[in-house]
Amino acid sequence: MRRHNSSAQWQQLPTDILCIVFEQLSLEARVAAASVCQSWRAAAQHPGLWPAVEFATLRDGSRRSELRRLLSLAAWAARYAGATRTLAISARLPADAQPTGLKAASAVALAAAGALQELSLTANRGFWPGEWLPRLVLLRSLRLCSKEGGLSLHGDLRGLSHLTRLVLEAKHAVQLSDTVRLPPSILSVELSCIRDTLPPQLSQLCGLQRLVVRRGLVSEGVLLTEYECLAHLTGLTWLALEQQEEEAWLPPPELLSLTHLQHLSIAGNDCSRWPLHGSDEAFSGMLARMPGLTSLDVSCCGLEELPQALLHTAAPSDSDASPTSSEPAWSQQEADSLGTPSPPALLAGLEAAAAAAAGVGGAGHVSARGPRLLRLLAHGNQLEASAVNGAPEPELLWFPSCVRQLSLDWHVLVQLPLTRLPPRCRQLALVGRDGAMRGMLPALASLPALLPDLQHILLEPAALDALSEQRCENHAGPLGGVTAVNGNWHLVGGRWRPARLPGQPRPPPAQRDVLQELQAAKVQVEELLHPEQLAAVLDGLENRV
Repeated sequence: MRRHNSSAQWQQLPTDILCIVFEQLSLEARVAAASVCQSWRAAAQHPGLWPAVEFATLRDGSRRSELRRLLSLAAWAARYAGATRTLAISARLPADAQPTGLKAASAVALAAAGALQELSLTANRGFWPGEWLPRLVLLRSLRLCSKEGGLSLHGDLRGLSHLTRLVLEAKHAVQLSDTVRLPPSILSVELSCIRDTLPPQLSQLCGLQRLVVRRGLVSEGVLLTEYECLAHLTGLTWLALEQQEEEAWLPPPELLSLTHLQHLSIAGNDCSRWPLHGSDEAFSGMLARMPGLTSLDVSCCGLEELPQALLHTAAPSDSDASPTSSEPAWSQQEADSLGTPSPPALLAGLEAAAAAAAGVGGAGHVSARGPRLLRLLAHGNQLEASAVNGAPEPELLWFPSCVRQLSLDWHVLVQLPLTRLPPRCRQLALVGRDGAMRGMLPALASLPALLPDLQHILLEPAALDALSEQRCENHAGPLGGVTAVNGNWHLVGGRWRPARLPGQPRPPPAQRDVLQELQAAKVQVEELLHPEQLAAVLDGLENRV
């Protein structure tokens, strides 16, 4: 009986099959498999096998073992990383091992410089030298992150002519030294933390289109953060100034020069004192100079009313006039009973008042109608019904009629007497947790009639639980448990019992099954787990539709 040599058979496997097997292995397993034999090592060096590499130090590992893993990664990269296009390294080491770890991480990046396009480096305390970064000439995306300290960037980076995205994240503050030179090819910049001022070095990026500042710190004795470099970034189409830690955040006057904005976010800033400083009217005038603005995020800002410039879109234009674009919830009978004029007259008064308040109209104005928003995130505010200057009574809470995606606190639908929602809204997110969720149920059932184009309703888990409890109560008998009804008798526990026993109080009338009514109207109710990620969720719904 002839004996087969199994090891010889494994060595004779075709290279394409070995590559398919290696693709299913982790980085450590691939490196170990490359040491088995010469044929496996040759297969491990296939250029298409390492397009993306991710490496992270272990939090529970010792200092010596994790540093050894990083040095081994650098030795591996010298052999196999020549075709790597995406590299992500998280080298979170103690302070004494940080320089050696960063040196090893830079060696890995330089080994992949021939094809590297995306680089992400994370450390506990980051001070990233600029000597080796210019050597990554094909780099398109760069992300540097400091989890426990600050981050400083310096050096001449103009050699990175393909770089289009720069992300700098730090716990304390991001600093750009006076010697740093940024490549003009950068189109997107994200800063997770700044202190006192927006880095003036950003003014070098005349072609910048997207700027995100997610957190701002203010030193003692500094009243307001300075945004002077915004005046030079006139090509911006996306701007986010979020979570600026000031006692009273005021809109910077440099926003007046950003007339090409399409997305503006000031989420998480304290804007509750705007009426005291007149900043509400100033911000409304800024919005009136942004005719291309389609997305506005003012969530968690403490606003009491929406900017007047947004009411320019309360009346649909002639091109949008259609039976479905009118206000379905407003009838002539309702207007007569409230003592208000008909909707066309009311809308005209609102638009004229908003135009006067925003200071637009006449010669030299930028846009007579202001921005036509498609997305408005307004949850986390104290919105109340109020009368616009010159508008007839009663007081109403108006939203722009052209908005397709809207978020607000769900108790607005219950507590306010008259709320005029945008009739073309397709996605509606209701956010909030205050103990009166059952009062929301009737308002939810009436939403399909108010919003004929509504497709999705996003609710937090607590609101979904209230809907489920209401459905269970509707299907529960007077003695508890699920019942089968036959006239005035109910099947409970396998026995037929009368609907109400002698001396037993009458059961409350069953409430409307809100979920069933929404499903009948072809409205999907979905769960919103993280309100801070609402914008990404709405993007996914829009792409799915």
